[in-house]
Amino acid sequence: MKRILKFLVVAIIFIVTPIYAFGESFLYKGLYYSYDGNNYVSIENFQSGECKGNIVIPSKITYKKRTLKVRKIKENAFFKCEDLTSITIPNSV
Repeated sequence: MKRILKFLVVAIIFIVTPIYAFGESFLYKGLYYSYDGNNYVSIENFQSGECKGNIVIPSKITYKKRTLKVRKIKENAFFKCEDLTSITIPNSV
């Protein structure tokens, strides 16, 4: 009986805990991010039509109930951003 109870507790923990795969890409507020591990993410690029005007890169985001720190902007993230006026980048990047 104790063995079944332990199994159920562990199973519930795995079900309710958000699991991120290294390199997993996701869209959040107009930006595509990739998960780098240890609660860090990188900005990959912009959603179509979102790369214009003044852009503020956040130092952290909350996704799937976890706070993730933005630490990198990947090469070519601003490719074809012809209507971009300015970019504010936090110290965490």
